[in-house]
Amino acid sequence: MTAAPKQKLVTLAEIESGPPAMRVVSPSEWQDVSIPPRDFLVDGIIPNRNVTLLSGDGGDGKTLITLQLMASVCRGLPWIGAQAKQVKAFGLFCEDEEDELHRRIDDISGHCDCALSDFSGISLTSRVGEDNILVEFDRQDRAKPTALYQAVTEHAVAFGAQLVVLDSLHDLFGGNEIIRTHARTFIGYLRRLALAIDGAVVVNAHPSASGLSTGSGTSGSTAWNNAVRSRLYLTRPDDNDTDDDARVLKTMKQNYGPRGGGIDLRWKEGVFVRSSPLGADPYQQAERIFLECLDKIEREGRYVSPAKTSQQFAPTIFSRMETSQRVGRKKLNVAMESLFAQDKIRNGEHVQPNRHKVNAIVRAK
Repeated sequence: MTAAPKQKLVTLAEIESGPPAMRVVSPSEWQDVSIPPRDFLVDGIIPNRNVTLLSGDGGDGKTLITLQLMASVCRGLPWIGAQAKQVKAFGLFCEDEEDELHRRIDDISGHCDCALSDFSGISLTSRVGEDNILVEFDRQDRAKPTALYQAVTEHAVAFGAQLVVLDSLHDLFGGNEIIRTHARTFIGYLRRLALAIDGAVVVNAHPSASGLSTGSGTSGSTAWNNAVRSRLYLTRPDDNDTDDDARVLKTMKQNYGPRGGGIDLRWKEGVFVRSSPLGADPYQQAERIFLECLDKIEREGRYVSPAKTSQQFAPTIFSRMETSQRVGRKKLNVAMESLFAQDKIRNGEHVQPNRHKVNAIVRAK
């Protein structure tokens, strides 16, 4: 089999002058041509030659986790447990001053066990308080890339960056976020940037009030979700309102792989680290923890109930125990139902000191 020809990169001149002539191909031409594998910057999470939208509420850590991404690809290290390619990275930051970026990168270097001098493959700029619009629109909704868009593209290409991080969307977008054509056009220009660098563009964004309340993490028009090929949502666990250091990175959209998964994270010593082992099934983990908590409760002569209205409702009681390892009520409730279905636990009786019998969850014999 012969290898498929590599697609020609889009140059800045072509971006400015408009799209090249349309190339037409027949599937018959692919006969005996090896199928090109899908290309990811981070396996199964961030595709190359595409735009990834990473949303999250203010203060939840979008900037930090993308700085960690830049450091990981620079050194060829896993990013929050997922394998990443080793490439150069460029970041445009509109919300954090250079001193803050310095502090965060220093924390990350300690976590990576390397020196700041090892990050020569990272280039970044802080533009706090500047005009950072990349694409603007006139009264006829016609889009025009700005001088900053051209400067970002030229620097990224000259530096050899194959990851560009843009932080964040509301500083960079010069249109109306609820107008679908504005959203699609803006993402189209970022896709051209991804093609120009033959790499990935990651854009940080704030979700709307609706996106926060529904847990979807979306912002404005649904065109934002539809226009990108990958969308991630960094948020706090739904079932854990007591641990301020807990986060979960959810895959809300992934055109080239499975969606709906989540990576449990914890903030620790200035960086986010993965809470569960790579490849671990969080629900199998919750089942194991449920049984461990049940055993501990029984050894202490106490009981838990399967009834949601009970003050002894098992998921609520277990989520407060140190043995739970901060697994929340929702996961423990799913684990309980699964364990009942597998006949690993059953409804039994617990005899209280006054000899009164109450309904309780017990291990199946």
